Amino acid sequence: MVTKTKDLAKSVTNVVFTPTALAYCWSFLGYVIAALSLYLVFMAVAFKMGLFDDVIKWPRISQAALFSGPVLVGLGCYLSTKQTSYPMLIPTGMYAVLSILGGVALRKLNAS
Repeated sequence: MVTKTKDLAKSVTNVVFTPTALAYCWSFLGYVIAALSLYLVFMAVAFKMGLFDDVIKWPRISQAALFSGPVLVGLGCYLSTKQTSYPMLIPTGMYAVLSILGGVALRKLNAS
């Protein structure tokens, strides 16, 4: 049984943002099925936990981090067809910054 969370920022970071970045890395390394499975399972868990109930009230930066997740995983699936190289890590860094800022914004939303 999945319980509703009290600390939205921590839960979203742990259940949504982090697995998305990991799924991207797995996908461009060639583990596409595992990456998609990881992403879908964690999104289902986040939905079951009620993390997306008030997504309309989230700060824009947090929404951007959430909605860029499927794009990032899709990019990873595309890059899995290419030769692996270090520049493929650039989207991971950009998503990390976006998700950190999104988590901080959610923490400020919780504080108010």
